[in-house]
Amino acid sequence: MATHEHTTVTLEDLILTFRRKIIDVCRREGLPYDLTLSQAEIVRYIGMTGHVPMKDIAEHLKITPPSATVAIAELEKKGVVMRVSDKNDRRIVSISLTKKAEKIYHSMQKHKETVLKEMLSRLNEADKKTLERIITILIKD
Repeated sequence: MATHEHTTVTLEDLILTFRRKIIDVCRREGLPYDLTLSQAEIVRYIGMTGHVPMKDIAEHLKITPPSATVAIAELEKKGVVMRVSDKNDRRIVSISLTKKAEKIYHSMQKHKETVLKEMLSRLNEADKKTLERIITILIKD
C-alpha cells in the first residue's frame, strides 16, 4: 500500500516562490544585452547611485572583489559599464553606467514596477495594507 506524505507549504517556500515568479517574468520578457540576473542586479545597483566603487559592488552582491572584477569586465565587454578613476587617487575606481545602459536601467525599473503592480492588483486594499505592514516588519534591521 502506497502512502502519500502530506507536504506543508511554509512561509519560506512562499517567499522563495514569489521571488522566483518575479524573476521568471523578467526572464520571459528578456533582459537587455543578454544580461544575467546578477549582471542586471549590478546595473540596478549602479543605476540607483550613478557611480559605485568596485568594493561596494562586491559587498552588495556578497561576492569577493576578484569576482566583482570579473563581472564588471563582462559588463564592460557588453558596453554596459565603464570604469572611472578618481582624479585625486587613481587607485580608486568607480563604476558607472554607459549612456545606453542608463536608458536600459530606467526601462528595467519601469518594467519591474509594471510586473509588481500587476501582481499586487490581485489584492484588495486591506490585504495590501497588511502586506505592507508585514514587509516593513521583516525588513527592519
